[in-house]
Amino acid sequence: MRKPKTLSQIQAQVEAWNSKHGIGADVTVRLDDGRLVTTKAASDAYVLGGHSPVLFLVGVRGCYALDRVTPVQAAARAA
Repeated sequence: MRKPKTLSQIQAQVEAWNSKHGIGADVTVRLDDGRLVTTKAASDAYVLGGHSPVLFLVGVRGCYALDRVTPVQAAARAA
């Protein structure tokens, strides 16, 4: 079983995300039903409840774990 991330690791993940990707960044998210949806970040990432790195997305209800969100690369946007 994988060891849970520490709060400092989670905070570092959030800070790394926010330094590279801002509000409005193009992203793909894996929804609860497994579908992949391309959308935009509606918030900065933050630590929810001291245990989960999350952010809100345009047109998607609720927040999603950063582990389920992938930034869309510039080359993919241009295609």
